[in-house]
Amino acid sequence: QNDIRKNPAFRSQFHEMCAKVGVDPLASNKGFWAELLGIGDFYYEL
Repeated sequence: QNDIRKNPAFRSQFHEMCAKVGVDPLASNKGFWAELLGIGDFYYEL
């Protein structure tokens, strides 16, 4: 999560990876991937 916050290149790759597997990291903070990666609250804050 810190890598995503601090590194724009990594953030871009992360978004691309999510798109390829059909995951919307903004969709829910209660989803499987959000729980696994701890990104729900992170993206809510953005």
